[in-house]
Amino acid sequence: PILYMATHGQVQFPGDPNVHLDIIPVDMVCAAMIATLAELLEGTQKPVYQYGTTDTNGCLMTRMLEVTGLYNRKLVRDGKRSALFDRVTAYIEPQGLTKKEYEQRGAHAIAGAMRGAAKALDAIKFGPLAPLAKPAASALKKAARQEDKLGDVIDMFLPFIAESDWVFSCANTREAMDRMPPAERERFVWYPEKFDWREYFWYVHIPGLEKWVFPELEEKLRKEIAALRPYDNLLDLLDEAAERHDH
Repeated sequence: PILYMATHGQVQFPGDPNVHLDIIPVDMVCAAMIATLAELLEGTQKPVYQYGTTDTNGCLMTRMLEVTGLYNRKLVRDGKRSALFDRVTAYIEPQGLTKKEYEQRGAHAIAGAMRGAAKALDAIKFGPLAPLAKPAASALKKAARQEDKLGDVIDMFLPFIAESDWVFSCANTREAMDRMPPAERERFVWYPEKFDWREYFWYVHIPGLEKWVFPELEEKLRKEIAALRPYDNLLDLLDEAAERHDH
């Protein structure tokens, strides 16, 4: 969701400059799982195997936002986006904020400011501005609700992108990969320490999200949620809850 928002105009995110994201492609995870299984079958397994990048080549949260902003600019430069909004936002890169800064200036703070402005407009009952005040207040309230929804999504990621710098040791995984015979080792993809994060985000990660993930997110955003109704029993309630949340 954060990358979706960052490629669609949102510019302020919690992103402490000292926090790394542990991002790793699924094909590397699969290769490491096979090596782990081999040691398990051999009886030489370690207690814990972790698959990640933070202990060798972690991607800073601020670097991810920077690369995403440059990707947006690249799309405009390559002619793949040409709307005025895209041309303007291409030069306004996503910004990483500390947790304190985000609480002061982030999505919920912006929503609060919008509601305050809407309240002031609602107070205008007479005069030449009165006919304009009501629709403007309604628009601000709607925008505030949308900003709060974005804030609720971002809040779920706060512990991982703005509070703690998690580092996962993959030493046992590296040892398992290094034990493979050279001919077999060449067939398994495991080189997190060699990642060029710009290349990975530009040509693998974000294009993959645009093809497989973003369309589903947009479909969910467009989906209208039916109004709640009385339920005959608890099972009826659970069935509708599952349907609403695609379970």
